[in-house]
Amino acid sequence: MFGTLTKGMSASEGERFRRAAWCGVVVVALHNAEEALTIPDWLPPRLPTLAADFGIRPLAADAEQLYVGLLMATIVPLAWVALAARSDPRSVGAHSIFVLYGVFVANAFVPHLLGVLVLRDYVPGAITAGVLVVPYAVWLSRRAVIEGYVSRRGLLVALGTAITVYVPACLVLLGVRSAAP
Repeated sequence: MFGTLTKGMSASEGERFRRAAWCGVVVVALHNAEEALTIPDWLPPRLPTLAADFGIRPLAADAEQLYVGLLMATIVPLAWVALAARSDPRSVGAHSIFVLYGVFVANAFVPHLLGVLVLRDYVPGAITAGVLVVPYAVWLSRRAVIEGYVSRRGLLVALGTAITVYVPACLVLLGVRSAAP
């Protein structure tokens, strides 16, 4: 299904991978749009509870930071995919796409899907996290390994790298330090 002009792969296979990688940019944009539309009304009444029960004050509490952050979280993947999707199979560039989307999968689970479980309520971004982000990333990863665009080991390294990058970013986004007395 995927590939580029390398031994055993056709140009059309490479084009299919590039199109599939670009679909992720649309998924990310839809996820960020859900957050932009729901966080401003959802978050303010919950700030005291989030601070008292969980010790967090999300950066999204500031509307300007929210919108700038969401804009950057849409532009960076667009630029990343524009560069990395041109990479040869099994290259660093090809694997970097899975670092990028791995960060979004980690974000889908924490805070979105975990937030739904802990709060027993809707959390902004949870719908697209569960319906689009996770299924898309699983599909893309599976197809890329099956078709040899990335190796299974390389995919695992990419996902490990994504989690390693995401953990400190998540702590900043959730404002764990800012809520401390």
